[in-house]
Amino acid sequence: MLRHHVTKAGCQDLLDLLQMLLPENSLPSTNYLFNRAFDKTSWQLHHYCLNPDCGAYIGILDVESALCPMCDTECKVSEHLGKGYYFMYSSLRDEIKNLFENHNLKDKLALNNNSDCIQDVCDGALYKRITMLKGCSNISLTWNTDGVPVFNSSSYSMWPVQCIINEVTLSEQKNFVLVPALWFGQTKPKMESFLKPFIEDCRLLESEGVVCLRTHEGMIQDAELASVNSPVNGVKGPSLLTTLQCFDMADSFVPDYLHSVLLGVVRQVTGLWFDNKVSEVNVKSPSVMQEIDKRLKSVRPPSEITRLPRSVKERQKWKGMKRQKMEEMHLHEVISGAERGDVCKLIEGTYWLQRHMINAPPSPTIADIKTKWPYLFIQRHIYGHFEQLTDKKVHRCLELSIQECGQIINEFFKSKPTDDDIRSILSRAENDVDAMVIQLLLAHFKEK
Repeated sequence: MLRHHVTKAGCQDLLDLLQMLLPENSLPSTNYLFNRAFDKTSWQLHHYCLNPDCGAYIGILDVESALCPMCDTECKVSEHLGKGYYFMYSSLRDEIKNLFENHNLKDKLALNNNSDCIQDVCDGALYKRITMLKGCSNISLTWNTDGVPVFNSSSYSMWPVQCIINEVTLSEQKNFVLVPALWFGQTKPKMESFLKPFIEDCRLLESEGVVCLRTHEGMIQDAELASVNSPVNGVKGPSLLTTLQCFDMADSFVPDYLHSVLLGVVRQVTGLWFDNKVSEVNVKSPSVMQEIDKRLKSVRPPSEITRLPRSVKERQKWKGMKRQKMEEMHLHEVISGAERGDVCKLIEGTYWLQRHMINAPPSPTIADIKTKWPYLFIQRHIYGHFEQLTDKKVHRCLELSIQECGQIINEFFKSKPTDDDIRSILSRAENDVDAMVIQLLLAHFKEK
């Protein structure tokens, strides 16, 4: 992909071609699933000693160099990376958790065979002697590793650790193969080093298992690893809500009709039908489209619902038309239209669209936001947006902050004026301390 500079569209076409040539589910079917399957963030480099007579496991190196715990050889990260004294490992627990949460593993587990007929590993005497496997929610793995030559004219080989889940039906096992570890090099791996993180994961699975439900602790861990542009399990980063002792990040959020249904399920389903991205479910027939439009327009909601259904051809504009209306009003009335009652309602009714644009990667410029939302930067509306976002009243917060810290700030600048602008403000000796504090802070941070 990288060598030939394949575009996203080219990658998708290549995946579509391979889907036709290879057995079902051999490869991810979309760019998103493909990138997720080979996500670099899920793999970690585990180092081992470069002394050929040692090869002891060192672990993940967060520093430039470390001493081997067995032979005291100095191991430098740069040298390890250059000569390949490491192997790759992805958490076995996370991979199994992902199968349960995102690939319906629970539905693929076969019922225990109570007859004397031996069909697979689960019917063997050894398997039946393991008491913890008698519960229907427990699983076991069969795993192996062996060398695979990479090049015909080279001594390099690749050693993957492959696992299959014994309890999955035979017809589905090929779809649930796990590869948590990968060794690449000219020599065979030293198994005590190569298998160490894998065995440690297995021991944790034996004692603790996998918790697949979203928990408060799990979401906090995801938040520490996530960012807005790189979410982890839907979490985009830390939240101030975690500072509340009685607030559970998993259970305290109440799903609401607008976001869960209208902007969630309804948007996803209509997108599948009308966006022409998934051919199997896409609505192509003009007669079917006309029938859908006819039924939509025939809906007569009660008087409390003021907006009538519109054609699916205008689906992308169902909310965007409000923003477009504000742009047109600003074009004709400029700022004078900001206090109109309908403008206030339009601003409030398009709050989620404003947030979507502000939070979209890459971040838009202030000029872009002003062009799309000209009335948002009017004091009344920007304060209203902030209050809706944080549930804090700007004026009141500012008043309380100045009451608490204003005198301290004033005294600080009197004792240590930082530049001529600060001295000029202090020389005016205004009676309004609040206004002076704001002017001092603006001058100090070079804000106009």
